Amino acid sequence: LCATGPLMLVVEDINWIDPTSLQLLSHALRAIESLPVLVILTARPFPEDRRPDLPNTRIMPLRPLDRKDAHEVIIAKFPRHGEAGGAAMLELVEQVSAGVPLYIEEICQWASENLQSARQALAKNRSPNRLSAFEAVVAARLAQLGAAADVAGAAAVAGTRFDASLLREALPGMAASDVDAAIEDLLK
Repeated sequence: LCATGPLMLVVEDINWIDPTSLQLLSHALRAIESLPVLVILTARPFPEDRRPDLPNTRIMPLRPLDRKDAHEVIIAKFPRHGEAGGAAMLELVEQVSAGVPLYIEEICQWASENLQSARQALAKNRSPNRLSAFEAVVAARLAQLGAAADVAGAAAVAGTRFDASLLREALPGMAASDVDAAIEDLLK
């Protein structure tokens, strides 16, 4: 691929990477070490056990968004924040997300879908443990899916490419027709 010129490979959020994918990534990085490829790995925070042991590696920590930038992202992602409390809602989302863009995006998506209860739920999760608050938002979004949440969970484990038969096998306690219906609901 880099025969015509240098390439850039970006792998985001490797703090979520599973051990097998990490092994694959490490092998791929060693294989392209002498090629004109810039590799960028991002993580928040960057876990020590996932740092590649390669020459010519530089770690550049990603910092959370500052308050002003976080507010801009919140306003862009959740334009109806005024209906949910305005400035107080901005502060709440910023505190819960700790300036992490993924958390901001997920919280704003959830809040947009649940405008009435968003402020109350976020206020309950104004914890110093940001991951717990984020997990609570994801759990609330999944709870709305009903039976489709199990199918979504199986799909998340299966990876980015799979077919319905794999999900049917992964969920033996669920009727095939229910799995298919849940897939249809998730794709809407």
